[in-house]
Amino acid sequence: MVTCRYGTTLPNDSSCASPCTWATVDPSSFLIHGPTYLQNNQKVKATSTLMKLVGADWLSSNKREDDLGGQPGSIVQEYAAPGGRDFFFIVNIQVPVLTTYNLAFYYTMDTPLEIIPLLKRFVQGDDAYRNSRFKLIPYILKFLQL
Repeated sequence: MVTCRYGTTLPNDSSCASPCTWATVDPSSFLIHGPTYLQNNQKVKATSTLMKLVGADWLSSNKREDDLGGQPGSIVQEYAAPGGRDFFFIVNIQVPVLTTYNLAFYYTMDTPLEIIPLLKRFVQGDDAYRNSRFKLIPYILKFLQL
């Protein structure tokens, strides 16, 4: 039986052969609102992603961990080194029990934020605005019971 080590960055395994790893999936496996969705409710296969997943962390802590991007040695700090990326979108799923568990996904993109007005409004909006618009669609290829 393989166990995941808490407090570590999960390795990328595009073959999905190893446990406790992450990989990206073909965007066409997701249906999204098409250009005429408001008229006919038709969804279409996605053809690309706006952001690139660059890493994932599996963490545990005795307190709530909110500033994962600001932690020394984090994935964000590595990618944001001089000449690196300057925009990151971090999805930090927290499970607060006796120990707080975090599953964090780190996304970045090549396009400047200003070129995508909808995303810029989302980033600059308040929590109520973001909560009314953010939709998480998980895709679990395999589930290994430990």
